[in-house]
Amino acid sequence: MKQIKRRASAALLLALFMVAGTVTILTRLLLYGDQWAAYSANSSVYTSRGILACGTLTDRSGVVLAQADENGYRYAGDVNVRVASLHAVGDYQGYLGASALTAYAGKLTGYSPVYGTTNPGNTVALSLDAELQSAAWRQLGGRKGAVLVMNYETGEILCMVSSPSYDPE
Repeated sequence: MKQIKRRASAALLLALFMVAGTVTILTRLLLYGDQWAAYSANSSVYTSRGILACGTLTDRSGVVLAQADENGYRYAGDVNVRVASLHAVGDYQGYLGASALTAYAGKLTGYSPVYGTTNPGNTVALSLDAELQSAAWRQLGGRKGAVLVMNYETGEILCMVSSPSYDPE
């Protein structure tokens, strides 16, 4: 009888560990699934060259700053906006690591805990203003420097321009 109780206790303990492990994994999946999906080895959201293949970054008014879909990669239509926003937005080749394309890769992939990753991904709206970006770039006039415009009440960064820069296209 004692042996049956010990075996039953061991089986119950093992079942509790399995349930705790399953709950832990599911919790981590819900909390960090978008980061897991944005891992650079995930071939469903990255090309063979390691470039994010889905998602759209826009400014606060909906102007497309960067977009990746089945047709390739596109940046803002206005060359001044493209060049001015490069350091904030980033590039699809991965030369600028500390950029919105890198920081929001998990959101851009369109990850859902139920459906996985979706194409063409999600749209992420930044607090940047494309018109302010372009105006700041023109005012720098080719000189080295940086311009930052921030709403001190909300903490939103409205303009973030650094010179020199280059056209990602």
